Amino acid sequence: MSQNFKILALLILVGFGLRVTQLGAIGFAEDEMNKLDAIHAYERGDFSANSEHPMVMKVLMWASLRGIPAGSEEAALRFPNALIGALTVRSATGPVYVIVQRGRTYFENREGVEYVRARFRRVHEITIQGANAVEVFVQD
Repeated sequence: MSQNFKILALLILVGFGLRVTQLGAIGFAEDEMNKLDAIHAYERGDFSANSEHPMVMKVLMWASLRGIPAGSEEAALRFPNALIGALTVRSATGPVYVIVQRGRTYFENREGVEYVRARFRRVHEITIQGANAVEVFVQD
């Protein structure tokens, strides 16, 4: 196992530990309540709730609420963000990946998307019913 891999693994573990500490210490913020309401609506088959936010993240939050014994609903809802945040550590020699999830046009950060498109190479695209839903970019 290389030294770089060991350092990267340590950084990910430390970052994860710092992020999950006290995840459920405070109550829900308004936007978290909206996501929680959307998750409950999804369980009833209503996928229109809170549609301005990424569906992928809400699906991960739903899975976390149903499958991870976090001790509190707040901690379970925040767990996917903590996990993904910990995995954003970049090694000194490795590539940088950017995932752009497309929402409704008027909720997108168009300047940010154009910045990424100008500086990164698109390596994957996911379409749903003919609409560009997710793009993955890499900068080597």
